[in-house]
Amino acid sequence: MMVDVDNANLVGDAFGNLLLRDMVQINIPEQICFLPQTWGWLVVGLVLVLFIGRYLLLAWQKYWRNRYRKKLQSKLLTCDVSDCLHTPRFIHQLLQQACLQAYPKRSLTARQLQGAAFLVFLDSCTQDNTEFDSAIGELWQQALYLPLALSEWSAAHNQVLILSAQRWLKLHIDDAELGSELGTEIGGNEHVRNKRD
Repeated sequence: MMVDVDNANLVGDAFGNLLLRDMVQINIPEQICFLPQTWGWLVVGLVLVLFIGRYLLLAWQKYWRNRYRKKLQSKLLTCDVSDCLHTPRFIHQLLQQACLQAYPKRSLTARQLQGAAFLVFLDSCTQDNTEFDSAIGELWQQALYLPLALSEWSAAHNQVLILSAQRWLKLHIDDAELGSELGTEIGGNEHVRNKRD
């Protein structure tokens, strides 16, 4: 004998599952605000923004200060190693331009940017001494002004000169990196060298 059960009583609020009949609906809590509630977090955020801003400003200044290096290095890459007539003068002008750009506080004169004084000055501007003040450097300076020395100049000399100029453009320490004007004479006395970052 089958007992007739009222289906409406069985289903009720349980939606057809008798196990859910005694369950109580869960109330959803209010949303939590993830913004800082105290002033201390605002101070931490402000300090963090200041540090990031300072870092970005210093990075921009370094980029802006050193943009001449990349420009002159790209010009140096256009040098023709086999052109013994024009390459020495082109590199000399390029390095003079770099010196005037890198050392505006030193008031460099034309006399200081040629000859043996220029070679000593170039070598003094890097941590790892470049070898401008050498036999090749002297021959280079002579080749700029004496036709006889220019006849001794070869493509191998050009290659050495280009590599030295590239190294100097990459490694020289300019006035802005030193942070203060150097109290040195260009003519070859003592030169102060600070370590580069």
